Amino acid sequence: MTILSFRTSNITKGFHEFLHYVKTIIDEEPRLLTYESHVQHVLALSSILLLKNHAAPIVTFTSS
Repeated sequence: MTILSFRTSNITKGFHEFLHYVKTIIDEEPRLLTYESHVQHVLALSSILLLKNHAAPIVTFTSS
């Protein structure tokens, strides 16, 4: 498996944690994820990482 990193962030690990988070919210509190409002969530379910270039702060996901 290839590990992607940027500066000091392990992107591969972060994506794996995000994918786990998405699966958890679907399993524990079933709700509709629409393509319009949850693009990254829906793509993550197919193991697709969407990278966007914007000025918004970087959000990191950690498992609890």
